Amino acid sequence: MAAPIDSIEAACRACDRRGRLRTDKLVREHGKAMQMPELPRAISGECPKLAAAEVHDRCDIHRPTLDALF
Repeated sequence: MAAPIDSIEAACRACDRRGRLRTDKLVREHGKAMQMPELPRAISGECPKLAAAEVHDRCDIHRPTLDALF
């Protein structure tokens, strides 16, 4: 990529939670070695749907900003 990404958009498909996350803060909090598959779990925070009993009701974080790049 020509320039680093300053922030990424994160949204949950199971509820209305969404927001922008600063990439420098994510690196500080989770380290540079965090793998992309681990990111949704790390940023889902206190989503009320994170531990839903039914699989189809669970938190489903996606990253539209990153998905568009790849």
